[in-house]
Amino acid sequence: MVKIKDRIVLGIASGLLCSIPGRLFNKMQRILGLTDLTYEQQAASIFVHRNQLDTAPSKIVGYVTNQFLAASLGVVTAYLLSATGRDSALVKGVGVSLTYWMLLEGLTRRLGLALPSRRATSPFLSLLNHVIFGAFCGPVTAMLGDDRLFPEASGQIPSPFQGGYIDNGLEGKREPVPVI
Repeated sequence: MVKIKDRIVLGIASGLLCSIPGRLFNKMQRILGLTDLTYEQQAASIFVHRNQLDTAPSKIVGYVTNQFLAASLGVVTAYLLSATGRDSALVKGVGVSLTYWMLLEGLTRRLGLALPSRRATSPFLSLLNHVIFGAFCGPVTAMLGDDRLFPEASGQIPSPFQGGYIDNGLEGKREPVPVI
């Protein structure tokens, strides 16, 4: 299997891929009446009024915004795994996704940037969906990424900012790696 060598491309790919289960669960929860807004509607609500959420332009804005957030979460996960290694990738992915959840559910609503949900179950279901996202994103990022992106492959910690390796004292040597 061809592995992705660029951290940003890796993060975008894994973020978009891993957003699929959560979006499907969210749509199912909306159909069952467990939540009143899809993630696309929540994302669009930052830019448009609630009564316009079902229009075609709002749906496009919501989809693009939600996918951008998923891709950025994937990029953060890729950089975290690149800095700390692939061990416990599931836990690290869940940690990143929960951080995003707290910012999205807590901060944006507290600041009045996003619509509050009308259903009491919505925040819990959103939490659950973000855990599912992170549980997929960490391992998928670790699986799709080239071994040279992760420190355990060479015993050294890769520097995403210098395009080389930083000596971590374990092997006492530096091995340059091409900028990816």
